Amino acid sequence: MLLISPFFWISATLLAAAEPKVGCPPPYKEQDAKAQTTVMVVLSPRMPYALQEWRRMKKAAQDAGYQVTGLRDPRVPLAEWKEAVQASKDTELLNMPAINEIQATAFGALNHIPSSLVIHCGKTHPWPILGVMPDAAWLEVLHSRTAQLEATACC
Repeated sequence: MLLISPFFWISATLLAAAEPKVGCPPPYKEQDAKAQTTVMVVLSPRMPYALQEWRRMKKAAQDAGYQVTGLRDPRVPLAEWKEAVQASKDTELLNMPAINEIQATAFGALNHIPSSLVIHCGKTHPWPILGVMPDAAWLEVLHSRTAQLEATACC
């Protein structure tokens, strides 16, 4: 199995961004880039703060211009999920779809919950954001992941 350093990904991304892109539009404004950026958050009732903090973290990201989608941990049986959601009184979560377990595992999104994947122009950042955090820290990490993904053009 070939392992590549995460620093290789950043270096390759930054080098690719320095190359002129033929036929690409001029760089996006920050607001346009965020509108094209989705944050997928994997939730589980087995990590109580994940459900408790979901609304706050979702709102903070949406207020900053990100599209936010919630997905449930596929390892949690549906009956357990529904019981926890009913106890939390957050009916928005009741019919939340599960993330594909194989894909989630490949992205490291099941190592800790909540786990957030930042996706820009169809590219997923290789490092998930793990855990609950205060709004300022949450937004700082989202902006950082978005900036790294913006270094590669959407076209």
